[in-house]
Amino acid sequence: MMNRLFDFRCNWLAQYAREITLFDPELQPDPSDRLARLEGYLQTTSAFVVPCGPPRAEWERVADPWRMLSELATRVEAEFSGRTLHGPADLERFRDDPHGLAWAVLAIDGLDALVREAADVERAASYVGRGVRVIRLVSRPGSSVAGGDGEGDERGLLDLGRSLLDRLAAVGPEANGVRPSIDLTGLNAQARAEVLDWFEAEPARAEALIPVGRAGAASLEGGEQAGRLALEDLRRIRSLGGWVGIEVGPPQTGGPEEFARAIEVASNPPRLGRPGPEGLLVSSCFLDESRFTQLLGDAPAILDWLRANLDRSSSRAVGWENGIEWLEAMIGAGTERG
Repeated sequence: MMNRLFDFRCNWLAQYAREITLFDPELQPDPSDRLARLEGYLQTTSAFVVPCGPPRAEWERVADPWRMLSELATRVEAEFSGRTLHGPADLERFRDDPHGLAWAVLAIDGLDALVREAADVERAASYVGRGVRVIRLVSRPGSSVAGGDGEGDERGLLDLGRSLLDRLAAVGPEANGVRPSIDLTGLNAQARAEVLDWFEAEPARAEALIPVGRAGAASLEGGEQAGRLALEDLRRIRSLGGWVGIEVGPPQTGGPEEFARAIEVASNPPRLGRPGPEGLLVSSCFLDESRFTQLLGDAPAILDWLRANLDRSSSRAVGWENGIEWLEAMIGAGTERG
């Protein structure tokens, strides 16, 4: 359909962190040393996931996180007017626009900042109707949803998190077949295991929600996880038919060789009984880090590397085909390859 990158995550709003009036500009890092990562991004990328949530430094001072989420989502919808992927009609226009600028997929970057008590569960579920398609459960210390990757936090999936997953699993039939993705990035090992236990306990849950996460060479080879997927997590997600973003840069990936190794390692556990790169896609994580990997520092470079270093079928799968299938699964307009 199109030979353009599909990106699991680009922290697009970080470039405006010092301008957004919701944030304290004094707490925001200067993004200028990261902006080169976006050179050619909108022209080279077909679609990408845009996380909405305050920078970590803002967590403790957010008086009304629901208002913040709404305003951040509105900002994305305004910047990508007519190019935000919510439902089947948007997907059709996306397919008819193979040469236009990149489209955006809305994500909540840390539902734990919003869901702090039982009364918040229903409100969180309502954001699927607003157009949110990817939901990261935890991104801050002291979550009431599940244990995070902070030092000393060994808690698993908490009761509030279970209630949240149960409610989100019921949203799809209410929203014309939408299947929100549950992002395990940021959870500790115990919490990741218990979220996957929740999925595996009832097959219908993986038909209502999609388990996803990010990984890199470090986490897949037994090194520093920092909330990323270990190899066993990845194996379980693939057996459930989920998707995994392979990070291209630090701290998970130190260079192109590690990126290639991560793709190879992640391709081995079968996905729905089939080994290979199916279900894997690029996660640039641009603007999350000031550091970057040489030869993979912007979207055109990533595409060039994929074409030069993977066979044609694998480069197309990891570069964009798997991402578009993930998008179709979330929106309720696609079918699995079989």
